Amino acid sequence: MYGMYLLHKEEIRLANGGNDVKEKVLYHVTSESNAVESLISGLDWRRTQRSRFGSGVSFSNDADYCNYYANNSTDKVGARVIIINTVLMNDTYLTKRLNKENTLCIPPGTADTTVSPNGHVFVKYYDFESYPLFFVYYRWTPELLNESKFFIIKTEQMLCEQVADLHIAESSTLQRRSRSASKQRRRRQRRAAAKADAEAAARADAESEARADAEAEANAELEDEAAEAKAEADAEAKEQTEAEAAALLQCHRQYDIKQRRQRLRRAASKAEADAEAKEQTEAEAAALLQCHRQYDIKQRRQRLRRAAFKAEAESEAAEAADLLRRQRRYDSKQRRQRLSRAAAKAEVTM
Repeated sequence: MYGMYLLHKEEIRLANGGNDVKEKVLYHVTSESNAVESLISGLDWRRTQRSRFGSGVSFSNDADYCNYYANNSTDKVGARVIIINTVLMNDTYLTKRLNKENTLCIPPGTADTTVSPNGHVFVKYYDFESYPLFFVYYRWTPELLNESKFFIIKTEQMLCEQVADLHIAESSTLQRRSRSASKQRRRRQRRAAAKADAEAAARADAESEARADAEAEANAELEDEAAEAKAEADAEAKEQTEAEAAALLQCHRQYDIKQRRQRLRRAASKAEADAEAKEQTEAEAAALLQCHRQYDIKQRRQRLRRAAFKAEAESEAAEAADLLRRQRRYDSKQRRQRLSRAAAKAEVTM
């Protein structure tokens, strides 16, 4: 644990640019069992139950202050331990005067230590920032609280608070009486003002009713005049509409006649065009038929010529074949004669 303490001290020194680290000898009161456990890994800030000046391990520069404000878990007759520690401090934050309900979790900014307004409490928030130098064992009893200087100060504060409460109670009684009188006065004033307002409202209602009647009569006259004007305008509009409808009907009739004439002209021109097209088609068909007939005659003549040529070729081929057969028979006859002469000659020579 001491090695971790020295390592943390060196880290703070390096963070400060090599400057020396402030160390302060402070006291911490706890039970005997907690003191023995702290020898293993130091005081554990996670086990904090009261955090009036910060959620960390609290130390004090006054042993009497430590003993008086020690945790309730140690408020039992038995052995207590005052741990005399050396504590590392780099940047401190002085807390404001807080009520019991207000607590501070961690110091703001770069501060690593919280200091109470009276300067007696120092709160640390990290592990291995303190190292126990000595353990002082003593027997604690509740009677020891009466002998503490902080008990006397606290008693005086309580008496002052009680006296202040009495003065506040008396002043509050006088204030209640004055408030009651002023409340009654204001109530009477409100009643008078309400009565005056009611009378003024009644007069205003009567005047408004008279004005409303006059306005209603004027509105009725205006409505009658508007109705007459509307009837005249409707009659004029009806006459104008009928005239426009008659003119529109005449225009439609003229348009229909014009369209009918145009359709008749288009039908006549189409019939003429169809007749001309039919005549032209018939002439083209006759010309095409004549061409086909001439082409058929020409093709027939060509087929006849080819047939004649083919017949002539076939007759010539037959004659050539007959001549070839005769030549072959002649050749075979000559060959037999030569063979017979050769055989006869051979017999003679033998």
